[in-house]
Amino acid sequence: MRFSVLHMMACILFCFLAWSLSAEAACMSCISKTGNSYTELACEGDSKFNVIRKCGKPDYEEESSQVTTGQFGSTRQKGSKEGGFSSSTERIDKLYFNCGQGRFIKILTFRGGALVAIEEGDRGSGEQKCW
Repeated sequence: MRFSVLHMMACILFCFLAWSLSAEAACMSCISKTGNSYTELACEGDSKFNVIRKCGKPDYEEESSQVTTGQFGSTRQKGSKEGGFSSSTERIDKLYFNCGQGRFIKILTFRGGALVAIEEGDRGSGEQKCW
């Protein structure tokens, strides 16, 4: 009986920690290029400019696609009907940072100039730049 209560409490604690960590924005640590400190964090929500300012020039950059979204709208006033369409296009860019020998390459995805995802690629090579 005692084991099952402890086991259940551990499961609840684990679920709470997993939930709280997933609610935070993902970040990449990189060796500072600004001189303000030894390391800088590039986090989801940062602009592409700020990521490059903090972490330096990426090893590779690509424009992977564009996303266009649109919306129809209409208004109806007495005796008339008006409608319209509005659309916006956002660029999807990817920056690749080789974090060094044996470390994973970081792939940063930007949508409309804002960092929206940080993924890991293959293992890198060379000197350590990020983690």
